Amino acid sequence: MVSNFGLTWFWNCFCSSDHNEDSTLRNSCVFCKKVSDESDELFLYKDDRLMAFWDRSPAAACHILVCPVVHVPSVRSLQSGPQSTKLVSDMLELGQCLVAEHSSNQPTRFGFHMPPFNSVDHLHLHCFALPFSPRWKEVKYTEIPGLPSFLPVHRLLQRLNR
Repeated sequence: MVSNFGLTWFWNCFCSSDHNEDSTLRNSCVFCKKVSDESDELFLYKDDRLMAFWDRSPAAACHILVCPVVHVPSVRSLQSGPQSTKLVSDMLELGQCLVAEHSSNQPTRFGFHMPPFNSVDHLHLHCFALPFSPRWKEVKYTEIPGLPSFLPVHRLLQRLNR
């Protein structure tokens, strides 16, 4: 059994939004490095708030990542309210536009991996035009009841609007 102290310690160490201020995390983040080290031609989209680029290990013919330029560790760092809702809504809108631009009227899927199932500790929206390829990769990007690994964007927006 875990005491309240243990839960508080775990939350503060691994789930707290205080990581936003940790420059060590920002300096070691591959997505933050992408913003500062690479030229704009490697991005599908980039402005002062959002960036988008192809996933380096695509799970579908069209697999785009949309991220905030500012380091946000994960969905757990988002707070309920209009600021986080706007960020996620803007990420979704950009992702929908880019998927539509780079695919031909296929079914889509949009969502986030939840820690500890995320591969990069920088908030990023997975944007797909289906089908998955190879087919087995679908499991990695599907909401599975009882296993909080992948969160569809509409579920996150519901949580943020509570």
